[in-house]
Amino acid sequence: MRINSRNNKLIAWAALSLLVVLFLLAFSCTGRKKRLDHRNMIPEKELVSLLKDIYLTDGLLSYPKVKQWFPLADSSSTYFHVIEKHGYTKEALDKTMKFYFIRKPKQLIKIYDQLLGALSEIEAKAEKATMILQVRNENYWPGKENFSFPDPAGKDAADFDIKLDRTGTYSLTFTATLFPDDQTCHPGLIASTYLDEGSGPTQATYLESLKYIKDGLPHTYSLKINVTGNSKLHFAGSLYSYENKPDDWAKH
Repeated sequence: MRINSRNNKLIAWAALSLLVVLFLLAFSCTGRKKRLDHRNMIPEKELVSLLKDIYLTDGLLSYPKVKQWFPLADSSSTYFHVIEKHGYTKEALDKTMKFYFIRKPKQLIKIYDQLLGALSEIEAKAEKATMILQVRNENYWPGKENFSFPDPAGKDAADFDIKLDRTGTYSLTFTATLFPDDQTCHPGLIASTYLDEGSGPTQATYLESLKYIKDGLPHTYSLKINVTGNSKLHFAGSLYSYENKPDDWAKH
């Protein structure tokens, strides 16, 4: 369920309408002759928490994938279970809501302001978690999925330059196989980070290099990059770097 901060007023009215439906019957059944008092009332702080869970339950039950889990369940009984989980009865909640509706409507509005605050906090956490998942699940790699050396196309290059435009931790993970007859000297990954402010790249900060094993077997290598706040950070380097110069030896 996604709570949209742009519709806070609609959220308030939706939550209020839900509770009116839930407790309207209780109001008509108890009658108005019975005197309302503070005894056995749900404390305001706990009332906000309870109303929050009722609203979230209502939202979850409107979600088709969740609703199909309870094909025979009475929706009202689901709300009652939420109330009982907080240690109260439906009667206690009926009495509390009736008191605020009749005696303290302005205080009820303040309670709903607190409810909106709690829902907004949940929304902010959900958005942050969603952003983190998007970063984790998004593949930023711009190049080919596979490289061979010597390259049949004659390029023999595995260079990359990637802009990391979100904060978070990025992981470059790949598998490399070097055979014993490969003649490159100290082959491995070389990488650095730099900022591009528009006037040209800053001096590169080199990361720890990864050296490859020449045994003819596939090995998985991984390098992590932490981005703390600058959206103009670049991650650049080569997947196949070596020290031989000039380029006139056998690669495998």
